[in-house]
Amino acid sequence: MTKVQCTILALLTGASALSAEVADSWTEGDGACNLQTRMEQAESDYVPGLVEQFLQAPLPSANRNLTSENPLVFLHQARAAGTSIRKLISNSSRNLGLKAHIPCYGGVGCNDFRLEGDAAVYAGHFCWADAQRSLKAKGAKQVGCLTSFREPVPRIMSCYSDRLVGSEHVAPACMGDLSVDNLKKLLVDRGCVNEPFRRFSECLPNSTVSMIDTKARQAAWQNTLDYMSQCVPIILGRQVSLKVAANHFPQLADAIWDIKSLAVNRNTHYLNQGECHVPDSHMEAIKELAESETMLYEAAVKRMWQLMLKV
Repeated sequence: MTKVQCTILALLTGASALSAEVADSWTEGDGACNLQTRMEQAESDYVPGLVEQFLQAPLPSANRNLTSENPLVFLHQARAAGTSIRKLISNSSRNLGLKAHIPCYGGVGCNDFRLEGDAAVYAGHFCWADAQRSLKAKGAKQVGCLTSFREPVPRIMSCYSDRLVGSEHVAPACMGDLSVDNLKKLLVDRGCVNEPFRRFSECLPNSTVSMIDTKARQAAWQNTLDYMSQCVPIILGRQVSLKVAANHFPQLADAIWDIKSLAVNRNTHYLNQGECHVPDSHMEAIKELAESETMLYEAAVKRMWQLMLKV
């Protein structure tokens, strides 16, 4: 990419009015414009401040009496034990006599993502901004939020195996059979990357944190953390987070505690076994794609410990 092209990109990103000077600083010794590297550096600069604001935000209130006026929404993050958790919540709601709207359970179609106004419990691939707005428009006074987080790299790898290989048949069982560029493109285009940003958003099909526009990128981080501050996080593999969730939603405590017995899916099709060999370059590519989600995951863990101190 030439310096002229780099200058144009600097203008498009709104990085600075002095785009020519920005381009000079972005142009490598060989004349290449390393825009992505510069964007990642800029992101690393503003994210800590936004995370600090997130950690200073008021903690979500406990809901000890789930009703249609005070419902709970479980945000199902893909490849984070969400299907199993939905089943546990469905069974618990039925035993308690609470009306639930959970796709694939209780007679609700798997593709039914409507937010009915008279349920006390919702669980599915909903997005917090839309769910909260819709339920309050239907008369809800307080809407509780619960979600589960999984470490990003294994979550993305599980998405590769379950979605790209198993469901959509667009990738080979051994990811080493793909080039690095094709692997990255598939993971991004098929929605395996940055799942939490989708749940805490307007349900955009692809995460806005991958956009070139730096202002939009920063706004995506801001909105995501603002919405996330209203939610109680379950951190898979950390039982202390179950205590936090059970304390906030005690009616569903039995279902929440049962999460500790779940075996998180550990697909191994993509791993080095048999004739499958996954180069280090592929793992490094996944770690690179997971960088933003990893920062969000680490923020969720800190939030969980904040909530634990109040139990």
